[in-house]
Amino acid sequence: MKKTALYLLAALALTGCKKTQATADGDAAQQSTEQAGATQAEADKLLTPEQIAQQWAKGGAVSVKGGGEKPDIVTLVSAFNKAWPTDVTTTLLESAKDPKFTEYVNEDTGGGMACDRGNGYVSVSAGDTDEDCMEAAVWKRKNGHRLFIINLVSTNPDNRSLPEKQALCIYDYDPKTETMTPEENAVSKFRASADDLKLMYRLPRKGTDLTIGEANEEREDALWHFFEWNGSQFSEAIAYTEKELTKKIEGSWMCKDSDEPMLTFNIVADDANGPQIEDCAIYGSTEYDAFVYTWDGTLIISENGDSGEDRNPAIYCQFRLTKQDELTGTYYLRQNGGNETKGTITLKRGNPAW
Repeated sequence: MKKTALYLLAALALTGCKKTQATADGDAAQQSTEQAGATQAEADKLLTPEQIAQQWAKGGAVSVKGGGEKPDIVTLVSAFNKAWPTDVTTTLLESAKDPKFTEYVNEDTGGGMACDRGNGYVSVSAGDTDEDCMEAAVWKRKNGHRLFIINLVSTNPDNRSLPEKQALCIYDYDPKTETMTPEENAVSKFRASADDLKLMYRLPRKGTDLTIGEANEEREDALWHFFEWNGSQFSEAIAYTEKELTKKIEGSWMCKDSDEPMLTFNIVADDANGPQIEDCAIYGSTEYDAFVYTWDGTLIISENGDSGEDRNPAIYCQFRLTKQDELTGTYYLRQNGGNETKGTITLKRGNPAW
């Protein structure tokens, strides 16, 4: 009797377990189906840069719930993505859920993502693929507002340096209403100088200047327009091609102000190989093995990676020309002992007294 009762109890328990497991499996399957349906529904709502460009002007203001007085770049991009969802912004925001996320590089394609909360900048680059890409940045305004710009780009498969389609969206963020309102300014009103030219927008990760290039597939030397930020608005400061830049930077340069990091160098124009740097010195005593090149209308000076050394001091600078025939830009300097400094720097022509 006891054995039979035990067998019955065991059988009932096992049957109950099977029923419970079957119910759980059914619930999981139903939940998975519902999630797949939700994911598909979300995917169906995603917009292309071309669609946003066509519709954005009629879209109106965007609510930034919880934005407060100092919304970070991820908060603003998230608010934009709720109003104008895209695959590329959604991908970035998934990674940005981790507050420690700063950068990802795809070694196979050369593309990747950057999330620089400190400098108010995010980007997704396509590398050598035909995927969409984007940049977004935020500027502080004197009146306490923020200027938010996001540019979404469909890659041109025939020439990845030029956009196929793009949507440039510019907003003023009001901290009192926690609302982003579409804005027209000097950047949004800028037009290409010819019908066959396409515009390329470059938002700053460091500094505040914004750059617009115009070129077509037959024109190797793009014309770059530099817009200065005065704390409230942009205004065009100067425009030139990279060939003009290479000619104008030839000669000796030194820091304009004595309280800036002492950097000196000489640029020699080389039509075949681009600009070459000579006699580069930091603080007047370190003969520095530097590398120089032009990129999007700017002059880049950095540590020579071919040296195979992690050098101290190490420097990275990005300059543009000014109307005053000076070089202005940002720098990063790692000194002996590991101390790091960064900021803005202005150079003038000439050789130091020492």
